[in-house]
Amino acid sequence: MKRTRPAFTVDYRLRVLPHFSERERKYTTLFVLETTQSFASFVYDLSVKEEVKDNRIHFKVLGLKPPQLSMPASGHAKYVSEHDGLHGTYDVIIEGIDGRANTFKVRITPKKIELLKAPKKKFTDLVLHAADSTH
Repeated sequence: MKRTRPAFTVDYRLRVLPHFSERERKYTTLFVLETTQSFASFVYDLSVKEEVKDNRIHFKVLGLKPPQLSMPASGHAKYVSEHDGLHGTYDVIIEGIDGRANTFKVRITPKKIELLKAPKKKFTDLVLHAADSTH
C-alpha cells in the first residue's frame, strides 16, 4: 500500500469583511479569527493579542478562554475585532500558539477586501467577503 503524506493542517480561519455599523452610520472592517476545530461542549473564546501599527495588523493567538456564559453549546473558538479607518494595503499576520506565523497582504477599502499575496505553506485560511449590497 502506498503511503500518503499528511496534508498541511489548517488550524485557523480568518474572515475579513467590510461591515456597515448602523450605530456609527459608516463602514468598518471586521476581523473574525476562529479555530477550524469545533468543540463539543462549549464555544470557547479565542484569546488573542492584537496589534495594529502602520500598515501591519498582527494577531497573536495566546490560547483558549472558557466562555463568559457557561451554557452548553458546540462550535469553534472565536475572536472578533472591528476597526474603523482602515484603508490601503496591509500585512495581516496570524501567529499561532507554537510561534508559526502566516502573513497575508490585503488591500482594504470601505466596501471591499482584496487578497494580494498569501503564504505558500499556511495554517490559516483567509476568507474575504464583499460589503453587503443593501448598504
